[in-house]
Amino acid sequence: MERVISNEICLAPLQRSDAQAFLAAVEFSRENLSHYMPWEKHVIDCNSAEAYIDSRIRSDMPGAAWFSIQFNGQFSGVFAIKSIDPMSRVSELGYWLADNARGQRVVDQVLQTMVPALAREQGVRVFEFHCLESNHASINIVKRLGATLRRKVKHDLTLPDCHDLLCIYALDANQQKAR
Repeated sequence: MERVISNEICLAPLQRSDAQAFLAAVEFSRENLSHYMPWEKHVIDCNSAEAYIDSRIRSDMPGAAWFSIQFNGQFSGVFAIKSIDPMSRVSELGYWLADNARGQRVVDQVLQTMVPALAREQGVRVFEFHCLESNHASINIVKRLGATLRRKVKHDLTLPDCHDLLCIYALDANQQKAR
């Protein structure tokens, strides 16, 4: 189901037919993505873009859903509901944004819409965001949303020269309602 976020931003279910646009966004943003997204080095052609998309949309995680971020009618990234735990109602959200949409508060707007919608529609109680400690842009986004650092853990991401810890930020759905 498509979600209109604003006049400039729309979320559409991620699908294989997005592979060419996805690849173009990755190519355009490869330098920035290479610092935080280990999958970036494996997306090198249309087949590998389709494989990335397939692995996401065929996730067997409960509640998982993956969306393309359309900014001004152009594929500009991915927003993910990575999972929603059926018992605890904790959901991990993720995103990446292409360089053409950076600095426009696109992800802020997506989260300001999707967090209350997921709390209301799916009963999510807590939202988690996993960010490498050097990913200041992503950390600033979740802090503006009201998320707080809960813990830092070692990660198994294969990124060159990355010795960062993975920061786990969390936002209680009730905190978001009060903002």
